[in-house]
Amino acid sequence: MKRKILIGCVLAGAMMFTLLVPVDARIKLVTKPGRDSVSIRLDNKRYTLVEEERTVPLQTGTNRLDFSWANIRIDKESILIRVVEKPKGAKEVNVLSQSYPPGENALVWDVSTDAPGPCRIRISYLLFNLNRVVSYRAIAEKDEKKMVFKTYLKLRNFSGEDFEQAVIHVGYGENFKKSMKNGESKQMLSAKHADVPIVKTYTYDYSKYGGKTPMHYKIVNDGKNQLGKYALQVGKARIFIIKDPKSRDTAFLGEDWLRGETGDICPIGGEAKLFLGLAQDIKVNADELTPVRAPQRMFYEEVNKRGNAYNLRERYKLEIKNFKKEDIVLDCIVHIDNMGRDCYWEMEEKTHEYEKKDYRTLIFHVKVPKGGKPVEVVYQYLKKNLWR
Repeated sequence: MKRKILIGCVLAGAMMFTLLVPVDARIKLVTKPGRDSVSIRLDNKRYTLVEEERTVPLQTGTNRLDFSWANIRIDKESILIRVVEKPKGAKEVNVLSQSYPPGENALVWDVSTDAPGPCRIRISYLLFNLNRVVSYRAIAEKDEKKMVFKTYLKLRNFSGEDFEQAVIHVGYGENFKKSMKNGESKQMLSAKHADVPIVKTYTYDYSKYGGKTPMHYKIVNDGKNQLGKYALQVGKARIFIIKDPKSRDTAFLGEDWLRGETGDICPIGGEAKLFLGLAQDIKVNADELTPVRAPQRMFYEEVNKRGNAYNLRERYKLEIKNFKKEDIVLDCIVHIDNMGRDCYWEMEEKTHEYEKKDYRTLIFHVKVPKGGKPVEVVYQYLKKNLWR
């Protein structure tokens, strides 16, 4: 009986308290209706940033705004609120506090204003399971001098939320508006570039391909080559060649991942290569000719403390045969191994000029005539300051 009286007193006291203290306005926000606009950024591989603007009616004093969501993959730690447009006549609008109601997918803000009226706010958050996939379609002309290069964009929405006329930013090109239902995937042609110049390359790199010779189409992402408006994203490319210029019938050559030289996006001005397969009619034989270790005087004064230093002379030969019907240029990549921190090298002899890609990688661009006549590439260098 005492417990019932106590409860009654508490209830009565609570009722008297609510009569004496003004009740704060409480506005309930939900994720589905009520958006004025929404923008979605898909330029990050792991996270999708959503920014939505809403107009909420505020009263003078403290207002409570509830932002709630159900079955939607929102990172609640990332939710932010900003005031975009104050109520007319208001000098300031302040966010006093925020809290997470226990056991709910919700966030509550206490917002104060000194004048009533509609207030435009922007809510941003990170959303999972809403992403994009970029792919490409490359169609080379029969002479393999130019190609039609198409970029496709697929939007995949499995976030649990629907979006109407959202402004989409995918990380390249211009923004566009698109509606997306939950569970929906949409693919669209986002760019088409005609007459893109291509160079067919042949590469010899024993450390990467053994004695085989891969073929690639090389494109340059700049305006001079009909591209260069934005960085090319990493994506799978399907490669075709036109068999008959009149009918425009195509043959499938293969598929490869389009990447820049660093393995990531291809920036403006950068190069990208598409793998076509291995050339069966180009043969390369490599021989190591008499490596000579040439001991010499100690390089450092403190030699007894650091050990013995020596030079190493290495001489190599490549014999290349081209059985194709046309002349080619073979890019022979040479890696100078066992280069320690204090080591360096000098080229002593060479039959062909080379390009120095970095301090230990050389590229010989060798012209090889058709018909199978062998071409020899001989080079010799001296590695200095090696340690036993």
